[in-house]
Amino acid sequence: MCLPYFYDNVEGIYKEGLNSRRIESIIANSYSSLDIKDRQEVIEDIILLLGENKEYSDYHYIGFQNGVLFLDLMELKPFSPDIIITSKLTVNYVPHLFDNNYVVDNYFSKICNGDQGIIDLMYRTIGVSCCATNKFHKTFVFYGQRW
Repeated sequence: MCLPYFYDNVEGIYKEGLNSRRIESIIANSYSSLDIKDRQEVIEDIILLLGENKEYSDYHYIGFQNGVLFLDLMELKPFSPDIIITSKLTVNYVPHLFDNNYVVDNYFSKICNGDQGIIDLMYRTIGVSCCATNKFHKTFVFYGQRW
């Protein structure tokens, strides 16, 4: 059994809790007078004190070093226990960095024959790659003629 995630105020993300065996080991080493039943009771009390599990924030959030990007509005929000993410990229988010990125836009337009639907799909592919989850269970294969 694994304990719920806990919010790390320094990192701004949720981290995996200790599993019950590790906690039991710590309790056994620190409080050798407790028997197995007492140790199990302590673990159950800890789980109750932590409260109910929360759901992941939907996959419209990407963690960066300087905050959490809400993809629907392309708005950077401060880290908060209300936004449940378990990882973040090791770079800062810079607003409007790619608003006028001629090189990337031109490249995508060229390889997608100007088809805006495919260009949007390319950007979504990159976005999915930034999510630290395998929820989507997708593989991206690019096939075509060399120009």
